[in-house]
Amino acid sequence: MALLIGPSSVGKSLLLKRLTTDEKDKELVATVPSIGTSLVKVQVSRKKSVTIRELGGSMAPVWPDYYSDVAAIIFVVDASNLQQVGAATIQFIHLLNSPQTQSSKILLLFNKLDLVTSEADKGKFMHLFMLDDILRHSRQEVSVAEVSALNRTGFAAMKEWLELCA
Repeated sequence: MALLIGPSSVGKSLLLKRLTTDEKDKELVATVPSIGTSLVKVQVSRKKSVTIRELGGSMAPVWPDYYSDVAAIIFVVDASNLQQVGAATIQFIHLLNSPQTQSSKILLLFNKLDLVTSEADKGKFMHLFMLDDILRHSRQEVSVAEVSALNRTGFAAMKEWLELCA
């Protein structure tokens, strides 16, 4: 099982819905902010599916209660939202410092890249997130990927990671 967490309004629910719908389906799927938790089975390859538990951003205080039951954790960040970067960084550092996650595989997923207007804006976000420092000091194996839940960019790499880690 994998855990999908991140601040509110980063696109976790849309990401899950797009992972479970046909890639040919271009229609946008309406989502509402997640209040609780949901379980979704995602087919990551022909032979393997993974159950992903999504926890709403408003549930951040209880995220640690779910850390011990999972092999992999996906932490989603909205790469287009500079106002949210500080809070997201702190939440991610808390995740990395939790005793229950020391043997977990972690994927840091930068979502909404379709809304980032330039490489300079992307670089600014990564600098504010302190990504290099976080990766240098992390005791866990942390992978980083960039996606767009809207147009499915980066989904193949995310599914490959899930197949290997969850």
